[in-house]
Amino acid sequence: MDFLLFLYVYHSLTYSDNNFRLIFCNVGQGDGIFIRSSKGFDIVIDGGPLENSMTKCLERHMPFWDRTIDAVFMTHPDADHLTGLIGVVKSYNVKYFGTSKAPKGTEVYKELMTLLDKKKIKVTWVFAGDKVVTSDGLQMEVRWPTMQFLSNPSDDTNDYSLVHLLEYGSFRSILTGDVPSVYLNSIMPTVKSVDVFKPPHHGSKTGVDEFTFQHASAKLAVISAGKKNRYGHPSKEVIQVLEAKNIPYKYTFEGDVEIVSDGKEWRIMGWE
Repeated sequence: MDFLLFLYVYHSLTYSDNNFRLIFCNVGQGDGIFIRSSKGFDIVIDGGPLENSMTKCLERHMPFWDRTIDAVFMTHPDADHLTGLIGVVKSYNVKYFGTSKAPKGTEVYKELMTLLDKKKIKVTWVFAGDKVVTSDGLQMEVRWPTMQFLSNPSDDTNDYSLVHLLEYGSFRSILTGDVPSVYLNSIMPTVKSVDVFKPPHHGSKTGVDEFTFQHASAKLAVISAGKKNRYGHPSKEVIQVLEAKNIPYKYTFEGDVEIVSDGKEWRIMGWE
């Protein structure tokens, strides 16, 4: 069989199973998440620290003929979250770009904004209550930052980090960017139980504490961090909390963490 034909057949079978996929990409010391709905609606959240961080992940998990990203979210404008989005915007047809209204003036941020303007992609400010709802049942609601918070500006871009509650059927996940625990904990009582939890800020001790899980439980934590990174992420304090709560965890530096769900049950690919 011709290699391209083989590749086409393989990808067609892989991505036509009507399953939802949530992929925490191995982007090194940073964040990058790819979401593909059961009917092929594609969402990217953050892009990692290098220009090609996220495009490499997309090449691993998107059909090669699909060159459209339906929505891109930048949780906040720190380099380890935004740099890889430059490669995404260059390489794909991005229909929507949403981000938090956080102050930033770095050169890499200016480069991304210039590129978006050049490609005529509107930047939309995103607030708590904003939703993405697809025809095949995927729902993503922004839970942070609130309009009230934005009326009292902060100097820390992490404070503005988007927090998404993702739902597909009975499957639920909370995606937290780098939000500090003081803000995450203010919304966790409304989140209740989730299947997959992403500890904020690469497992930093500023993101999770004992209170975080007092009103919400999780069945799996996925920590997005680089191997032997200079920040010491994840912190031993966060690991202690997860272990005390009997929450299993996986690291992205071991490879992409791919969650697959039919809306009723879910599994981690390669972790049977």
